[in-house]
Amino acid sequence: MTIKLEIHSTDPEVIALIQRYWALNEECKPVENVSAMLPFREVLKPHALAAYIKAHCTVYDENQNCSVCGSALVITSRSEVKRFKQHPLRPCAVCKAELDEARRVAEAKAEADLQERVAQHTERVIAKKTDYSTIPNDLAFVLMALERAIAPRLFGGRFTFNDCQALAPTHSEMFINRLWKSGVLSDDPRAAGTSAYFANANELNYDPNKIRFMLVPDELLGGGEEAFNELVVRPFTNEGMLALWYEYAVADCMAYLNNQLQEFRQVFPVHKTEEIKSAIYTALKYYSTRDVWSLLWRVVQTVSSNSNHKYSNKERSAGTIASKLRLQFEKARKEKTDLGEWNRLKSIPAGTLGQLFYELYDIDETTDASVIIKALSDEEPLDREEIEASIDAHVKQLMTSALANGSGAAAIYDLAELIRNGAGISDAVEQIAEIYAKHPAEEFSTC
Repeated sequence: MTIKLEIHSTDPEVIALIQRYWALNEECKPVENVSAMLPFREVLKPHALAAYIKAHCTVYDENQNCSVCGSALVITSRSEVKRFKQHPLRPCAVCKAELDEARRVAEAKAEADLQERVAQHTERVIAKKTDYSTIPNDLAFVLMALERAIAPRLFGGRFTFNDCQALAPTHSEMFINRLWKSGVLSDDPRAAGTSAYFANANELNYDPNKIRFMLVPDELLGGGEEAFNELVVRPFTNEGMLALWYEYAVADCMAYLNNQLQEFRQVFPVHKTEEIKSAIYTALKYYSTRDVWSLLWRVVQTVSSNSNHKYSNKERSAGTIASKLRLQFEKARKEKTDLGEWNRLKSIPAGTLGQLFYELYDIDETTDASVIIKALSDEEPLDREEIEASIDAHVKQLMTSALANGSGAAAIYDLAELIRNGAGISDAVEQIAEIYAKHPAEEFSTC
């Protein structure tokens, strides 16, 4: 027998009943049915008998052992008996109690440590100040757009990532993180509470769904509208604005791509996000945002069609979005494809960033890439020697790559077109060199 009985009664009849109840054959099956043992005194029902037996004895199954100390485990039902030795899977009652207590102590210590870290972080947050006059040009622009997106909560209020969705068509958290990292915004533990934070090694991390932000006050003017108005009336330059436009336009295109993938019941390849963004960024240097929407629409059409092929599926086909976009981009440029006039979807508003770009720079999703480069370029004019020195390496790279793949004429034409449309010489050479270095001439297809 694999079980060991520990009887807690001295009544001979009770002892005999327990022995009969737990009597097992060679296959560890009960010798008698419960019904054969009833009635027993005041016990009339099978479930009542099981409870009665349990109250008067403890049963150990030697084929089941504690995963901690190795002792036989307690069982309470005849169906729990194992015929063969089992791999230890759980602790016994004593070890479980010890483990539970150790866990409770560890959790209490961790909670106390978290409380202390959050308290220290709160002190640092309260002491934070910034100088609005030194905020970089592009970040000041984002901050102005944020005020529109969450008004009036920016001044003295608290807000979440989710509250800022009106900032951009998608990925608004990317812009909030920039303001946070720069010290213009700060998380506020007083508003979020300790439940928004957790300790990870030596760092204090946060739950993005619970964190709450506030505007860091100016050193002199505080954090109200007066300080913000000082920021608004500052003279804006183009410093950092072209890079900010590309960030915004990539987000705009990603929103459109997600919309179209959902429309055609396709999946978005999360692990390919950065690769797709890179392909969109490259296309935006030559095309307007709405032209890139057109290219993305063609890509989604192809992806949707390919996902139904015998040896493909939605996940595998979606993984080719970036490469297909690059192919469509090169094909459109090579063949001078008319991409049509695509309108903004009503479900994807431009966001307050887009509104500000239009109001201050007169650019939006319809504006040609070359016009945007000219409007937002912060490149200072150089004399001929300086220009030649700055572009020498890119020119060598461009001509070597273009001539090697038979695209010399196309490269020169594209370079002239960019400069004719207002791009600076250095920027134009750099962009053309990058494109022709990454994408040698090849046969393009829509597949």
